[in-house]
Amino acid sequence: MSERTRQWLAVQTMLRGQMTRATADHLLGGATLIEAASGPRCWTVQVRHPASRAWLASPHWAERVAEAAAYVTGRTTQVRFIVYSNSPGVGEAPLPPQEGDFLMQHDKRVRVISHMTRSAFLHVEDALSIGKLRLFAGSYRKGQGAEALLVHYLDVPDARVVLRALADAVPGYQYREYKGGTLAGGRAVSRVLTVQAREEKLFVELAHGPGTLTATGAVTPSRVADAALPHETVTVVFSLHQAQRLAEEALAYLGAWDLVR
Repeated sequence: MSERTRQWLAVQTMLRGQMTRATADHLLGGATLIEAASGPRCWTVQVRHPASRAWLASPHWAERVAEAAAYVTGRTTQVRFIVYSNSPGVGEAPLPPQEGDFLMQHDKRVRVISHMTRSAFLHVEDALSIGKLRLFAGSYRKGQGAEALLVHYLDVPDARVVLRALADAVPGYQYREYKGGTLAGGRAVSRVLTVQAREEKLFVELAHGPGTLTATGAVTPSRVADAALPHETVTVVFSLHQAQRLAEEALAYLGAWDLVR
């Protein structure tokens, strides 16, 4: 099974958790990633019925599919749904794109608040359709472009606690969160978020790199070098006032979401 197919199965699992079993079986039953028509940033998925494609292309589910794909892959991923004229057998090609085929790319995220320095940035973005805030951080050099671009998804309950501590300027506050997953061949990737208040400054660090899969299914960082999966780190520095401002804005956004969901 290829890495992209594994990722699509993970996306389906996330989507099924937001539907009744009957709805999930109707919409996602038989939904298959077509490897020959898919790339690392663009997937083509076959569904059985035009109704399934129309439903998944609706604004409600389009956002959820896009968020799930971005969460699983760690990057913006296009997902295109097509319908076969019949149930294809081995070796049969899908129909060419028809008018109404859905091409989805979740580029226009709602950006809650941003912070930029001379060498790094942090965007807090809306991923509430999957119960998370998306942290998108990058480091760069003037005139040379980005050096690293990393993403971390923070669960809303954890985000509330972290943001409240930052808004209250809790002295010496520290938070570290370990997440990760597995790639094709069973190779684990580690994603770590570290928030630390120190000497009138706040440091937010996102780190990606090789991981070790534990017996419980968790992923911890590995010190073993992996040429195909290098260690990458982005650290964004805030003054305490800047950290409080970011936290208050994000908490206000979550409060508004609580009222309308």
